Amino acid sequence: MSGFGRIVKFFTGSVRIYAGPESRDALISYLVSEGINAEFTPDREKGGVFTELSPKTLKKVAPALDKSGIIVYIINIYGFKRLMSRYGTRYGLMLGAFAFAVILWMSTLFVWKVEVEGTELLSREQMRTELKEMGVYPGRLLSGIDRSSVRNEFLAKHPELSWAALNFKGTTVSLTVKETSERPEPDESACGLLVAKSDGVVRSVLVYEGSAVIKEGSVVRKGDVLITGLISGSGLQITDDPLLRFGNARGSVKAEVSGKAEATVPFDEVTRSETRGERCGRTISVFGIDFDFGKTEDADTSGERNVTVFGAIELPITVREYYSVSEKTETRHRTPDEARAEAERRIYREIAGISEDSELVRLKITYLDTGDGITAQADFIYIAEITEPAEIGGG
Repeated sequence: MSGFGRIVKFFTGSVRIYAGPESRDALISYLVSEGINAEFTPDREKGGVFTELSPKTLKKVAPALDKSGIIVYIINIYGFKRLMSRYGTRYGLMLGAFAFAVILWMSTLFVWKVEVEGTELLSREQMRTELKEMGVYPGRLLSGIDRSSVRNEFLAKHPELSWAALNFKGTTVSLTVKETSERPEPDESACGLLVAKSDGVVRSVLVYEGSAVIKEGSVVRKGDVLITGLISGSGLQITDDPLLRFGNARGSVKAEVSGKAEATVPFDEVTRSETRGERCGRTISVFGIDFDFGKTEDADTSGERNVTVFGAIELPITVREYYSVSEKTETRHRTPDEARAEAERRIYREIAGISEDSELVRLKITYLDTGDGITAQADFIYIAEITEPAEIGGG
């Protein structure tokens, strides 16, 4: 039963009745035949049944039950009227307390007080008057006040102000403003727009500063605006439009992003490796003049080292040594199953490198035998952060 249904039932009242085994079936049949909606609770010990009827319904069916020999017992009576009768002379007190609670609850829906603070250029009375013209005054419904709209209208009306905030504190509305000279030093890391760095379907939106222009379930394309710090009104000019300026935009937007990956693994893979052999030459450089001793074109150098005396005094002599290199070729043969498993491993390695913070939610891999190898093609969906800052154009 819904909350509203319980309230209605409380005020109309209800009577809980019981029918023993001898009258149980007859009571159920009668109520059903009369179209009376009732829920029955069986008495497992005695075999009877419990149900509840409104006082009006019970009064209506009582003569028919008595005439049909259906015996029922009244177990309890519930409802507002029963509660009031139980408290006797305190009926008025209970009714007054209930009415007071309702009035108190309704009073929290309205503005009781308007506070203004933060500027010496505008008097408090002037600010309260302008707020009243914008629909903010004692007695106004709180739900009917658009805080963002009032704030922006106030800033547009007063170019000498750099910042304004309209807050609700219970039943009090508070307007706080700052003058242009009070503007804080700019945050170099702040930006006025956050845009999508990839296509996707939005899964979650968290806004720390600014306002979101998308919501969960929105389909976004790369470059679409996600969170904006755009504020209407005059002030610090960042755009060509004199009625536009930007605050900070900070937040997190995660989306389902689609991706593709492909890996091909041959059945026969040739690998080449080089092995260093014996020393085949040496170059000694004295004051930058090289003297070669047996150096070959395909030799591998071991690096340079300076000659020292007693391990402490470094001489202007550099020695480079060369070693022969032999190349080794190996062919690895894979079965189709081995190639398929290796292709799958390469797919997973590629997906894992997309983003450390992403969450893979769907992956489908298809395999194609090309005759000389296996090609794995993957279509996948992952959840990732897609916000990136954007520069605000307009000079």
